[in-house]
Amino acid sequence: MFLLNVLRHRMLMKFYGVAARFMPNPRPMVFAGSGSSVRLCQLIRGYGVDRVLLVTDAALVKFDLHRQIVEHLQRLGVEVRVFDQVEPNPTEQQMNAGIAIAKAFEANAVLAVGGGSPMDAAKIIAAGVTNDMPIARMEGAFKLKKRPLPLFAVPTTAGTGSEVTIAAVVANTEQRRKYTVADTKMVPYATALDPDLMLGLPPHVTAATGMDVLTHAVEAFICTRANESVRINARVAIGLVFKHLRTAYRSGSNVDAREAMAIASYHAGMAISDVAVGYVHAIAHQLGGLYHVPHGLANAVILPHILQFSKDKVITQLAELALLIGAGEETESSIVLAQRFIDEVRLLSRDLDIPGALPVIESKDVRLIVQRAMTEAFTFFAVPKYMNAEEGARLVYQIKGAA
Repeated sequence: MFLLNVLRHRMLMKFYGVAARFMPNPRPMVFAGSGSSVRLCQLIRGYGVDRVLLVTDAALVKFDLHRQIVEHLQRLGVEVRVFDQVEPNPTEQQMNAGIAIAKAFEANAVLAVGGGSPMDAAKIIAAGVTNDMPIARMEGAFKLKKRPLPLFAVPTTAGTGSEVTIAAVVANTEQRRKYTVADTKMVPYATALDPDLMLGLPPHVTAATGMDVLTHAVEAFICTRANESVRINARVAIGLVFKHLRTAYRSGSNVDAREAMAIASYHAGMAISDVAVGYVHAIAHQLGGLYHVPHGLANAVILPHILQFSKDKVITQLAELALLIGAGEETESSIVLAQRFIDEVRLLSRDLDIPGALPVIESKDVRLIVQRAMTEAFTFFAVPKYMNAEEGARLVYQIKGAA
């Protein structure tokens, strides 16, 4: 069965590669730098929008981080309704509530302000208003029949890159799982990478979301479908992360570091939009669905384990990344350099006070985690090395800290 899955996956990846040449590849208009969120507001009004549903979370509203955007839109003549019921790992119920409010308000655009969860929720809300189908039926790729409401994004964390990707992740609480909705129609029209909105981000959130950026870039770089465009975006993101994430973590008010991380997140998002991710995300999604582990934290803990597992298939790529971040010399062997990069990933996590394991994982769930992760990976991700059930279970126990 495993070999049959591998064969099917290889054929599927070839199909995706061919199909990608003929699919639209939309990119959002980008405003970057201090005050860029204000310029985005002007663009929104310029599109003729006059009723916006602003999707965010309660914590961001509590600290009034959205206030400047709301007030500027109102001065431009745009009515704004704030939907702040989004929580980490947003659920179908939360998104359905947003869809109902958007319809009642007669919104003609959606603006996401926040981290990955509000942005994912905003994508589904915008799609749900125009597509008369349950959210669960959107699962998978290219299920939307109609274009969503115009969508705009202002990320307040440097992490998910959702402001540029075609995907949104949804949590199903009854089944205790997360699933992906992917469609090129869900790419935002425009985004603002405004470091001013990231200055108050707590250190632990900065760490987890920053490692999410790194995970996106690395998984895109080592996947079997990576082309030169993907590798360029991934290199930019990885270089910026290793240069600026520690500073953003230790000195949260450093505008330059915040802006650099926002740009890194954007480039990593561009990379995964073209080729998707890998086993790190496949496992992390299960931990989010089962135990509500924050996505960035799960990725941070899982990443070095997957790199170690995959190393023999991606030695050349990892060696190149080691040289990129200054972790070795060109005179050293590729095998040595590849291990140096993995070690630098572990060191970065330690410097960010990220735990080395996730003991929240329950032994009784290991088989289910592996089964779901492998199903997701075999369906969507061009992984460089295949993992069987036994190897998957061993890795999950290592991530749990029990091996």
